[in-house]
Amino acid sequence: GPYLISIVTTNSEGKESNSVFLPFKVGATVVAYLGVYSDSTTMLSVADDDEIAGAKWLFQNYAKSRYISFDQVKNGSVDLTQFRVIWWNYDVVTGHALPAIATDAAVVTKLTNYYKSGGNMILRIYAMQYLWTLGRMANPYFTEFGDGSGFPNPDPWGVGVNISKKHDQSSHPLYKGITMTTQGDGRTTFPVIGPGWKENHNAMIVRIPEYYKLPNDSEEAYTKFNTDNNCVWLGTWDGIGDYFAAGLLELKPKDDFLGSAIYIGVGGIEWHQNDVVNPYQGNVQKLYKNA
Repeated sequence: GPYLISIVTTNSEGKESNSVFLPFKVGATVVAYLGVYSDSTTMLSVADDDEIAGAKWLFQNYAKSRYISFDQVKNGSVDLTQFRVIWWNYDVVTGHALPAIATDAAVVTKLTNYYKSGGNMILRIYAMQYLWTLGRMANPYFTEFGDGSGFPNPDPWGVGVNISKKHDQSSHPLYKGITMTTQGDGRTTFPVIGPGWKENHNAMIVRIPEYYKLPNDSEEAYTKFNTDNNCVWLGTWDGIGDYFAAGLLELKPKDDFLGSAIYIGVGGIEWHQNDVVNPYQGNVQKLYKNA
């Protein structure tokens, strides 16, 4: 529950400061890794390579983490209130459609109630669509998805963190410890994947100004998008210099949704580069550690 902490400091002369009161909440600490597979053993043997890589990293670095299945959510065999955050790392090569179990009425109701009651979520790649399924987002924005097994590419890809070269989000906690580069035209970026095979599994909200019937460089589109969704527009493709696309968002509590969510949909942010060791894997791990 919530607590109020009183802090008093003492200087070198033994004089006490006035009291400072800070709110503090003691709550759930367990992290859940959500998936369609019956158990973690099955998931770690048959899931997509990116899903497996993300799970292994989580389980190795967070002692209080566990795998849960959508079936467990549906039948009530798992208590969702124990989880500080639920991470759905949905990344496959067979298309971006949501699995049927994820849209089951009982599952949607329970996960919506978890989110509304203050539970937090990390939604990666195709799981971005769940924001609409759960009712947290309502506007029918244009979206873009990348499907399939991918292709070879010789270039490093990155994320742009100053939206329209104006709103610099590099100091946001999601990017703590990540080294940024300021490009010649003013864009601030950081790399996430090096040369080699890229699946390019984007799950992006695109043509945002067009949705609002505004030009791509419209500051009004940026304001409307953030205000309508009570979100922080954190990142996009590294080559974008306007308000065309959103690929990383922080969704703050809104209306009866008391929880928060992080959505990471930029396709270059892969957990496992298929044919080589990604030289920028450390940035991917820092991003999710911060999330």
